[in-house]
Amino acid sequence: GRESGASGASGASGASGASGESGASGASGASGAPASSSAGASPEADEIYAFISTLFARAHLSSECSIIVLIYVERLMERGRVPLMAGTWRPIVLCALLLASKVWQDYASWNVEFSLAYPQFPLASINRLERCFLEKLGWDLYISQQLYAKYYFGLRALTEKNDFRAK
Repeated sequence: GRESGASGASGASGASGASGESGASGASGASGAPASSSAGASPEADEIYAFISTLFARAHLSSECSIIVLIYVERLMERGRVPLMAGTWRPIVLCALLLASKVWQDYASWNVEFSLAYPQFPLASINRLERCFLEKLGWDLYISQQLYAKYYFGLRALTEKNDFRAK
């Protein structure tokens, strides 16, 4: 394991305090919302893109991780019954990206790298969030080739539509 802030799964200090009624709210008080956006407002596509692309660039994540992240987020919503809301989407996506990096990348990111990319998520909060996320998933991060292909081709079909980004 990566003891110095790497894995909430193997050594997150303070993880026991994250019962996480909403699952991924282990980073409570650290939603990462920019000052201009209110906690109850739905995020704009540009805001979501900026958040995710920053992490992808700083953590050197592959494009395949985006599919893994989608699967993990949907799994959390279904199995963990955790809603994706205006105040929770950032910590949920951040944690899904972190886990996707650890499971699917040859050179995984460390929790501390994510906390440096987004200082509003302190390392201890990321560790608690990761543990809570994993507990809600029953520690199941396995993705079959069939499931990956289903999501890959589903997303590809969406992007091939002419009106994909039309409102």
